Amino acid sequence: MTHGSELLSSYTLFIALLMIIETEFMVKKSLLAADKAIFKNMISKDLLLMKSTRPSRFEFKIKFDMKRIKGIYNIKSVRQMPELCVVIKVYNESEMLESCIQSLARQTLEPKQIIIVDDGSPDPSVSEEIIRLSHEYPQLNIQLLRLSLKPKPDFDTVGRTWREAWHKIRNEDNYAYYGMLDADIRLLENYYKVIISEMERIPKIVCASGAIKIKSGSKEYVEEINVGAKVGRKDARGSGKVIKTSFLAKVEEENFPDVDWDTWINTKAKVRGFKAPQIDNVYMYEERPTTRVAGMNHFRNGRLTYHFGYNPILLLLKMILAKRGALTILRGYLDARKKKWKLKDDEVRKYFGWRFFFHF
Repeated sequence: MTHGSELLSSYTLFIALLMIIETEFMVKKSLLAADKAIFKNMISKDLLLMKSTRPSRFEFKIKFDMKRIKGIYNIKSVRQMPELCVVIKVYNESEMLESCIQSLARQTLEPKQIIIVDDGSPDPSVSEEIIRLSHEYPQLNIQLLRLSLKPKPDFDTVGRTWREAWHKIRNEDNYAYYGMLDADIRLLENYYKVIISEMERIPKIVCASGAIKIKSGSKEYVEEINVGAKVGRKDARGSGKVIKTSFLAKVEEENFPDVDWDTWINTKAKVRGFKAPQIDNVYMYEERPTTRVAGMNHFRNGRLTYHFGYNPILLLLKMILAKRGALTILRGYLDARKKKWKLKDDEVRKYFGWRFFFHF
């Protein structure tokens, strides 16, 4: 190979690197014009240098410029973002699905697959709508996973929804990340790119979400529902959560819970030395407040307090925050205690005992 062809090859790689960085990595718009000017100046000087100097000197200059480019963008290497599979849980909410799907289609990091879990809806139009959407958005690779009918309409089957979806993902595909969504969630366009970029940057984060915003008329507010959020510690929310599949694959399946999957997986991460934060600089919008915020489910909240083994101080805090719902929470707690309704996962129950304050 001649020096000329070697130079051409080096320069082609240099230009390709500029193009990849510009298209694949987020840059503040205010800096983009200045960056382009820097790159243009580099290229002009390098072209002159290529015509007037020895090959070795030109190749050294190319390497130096590559380092400058990486420094501007603060990256270690140029590579593709990892693949994501998103699971949407739906129960008699067919009218909400398309808006949710549209927000996924607009993502700057588009999911490679979407699994919509029909959680035993008695309404056949739900499955029909999912099939229609799979034809309407073929690029999203939408698949239907239909579960059996619930024993009762209000029976809590959240745990089985995420568990069955995980089985399908684990057995059929090899995705790096597993996203969880409810049908009434709408994501900002950069939601998954921001979340996964942060998880890639900090390997200790194995589970994360953005913040939830609720629109009420002309106003909007950030929803905060748990005890930790009230005192400044924000864990990943349920809907909008992103989990590293490498972490989930190491969790014993016999410990997968039937209810409150989001609290369980956050806690599992923390007791094993990882992080499960809410990332505040990216949002999702929810069409309606979470049931606990709406004050509709204090009895269930009380039952879960016993189920997860909350210590008496945490129980008291929950009751104080519930205000008028305090006695309903206590009734739920005592009901679960009477029926000995305990989470099978002792590791998580111990965390919510007195160990909780050492992890805080």
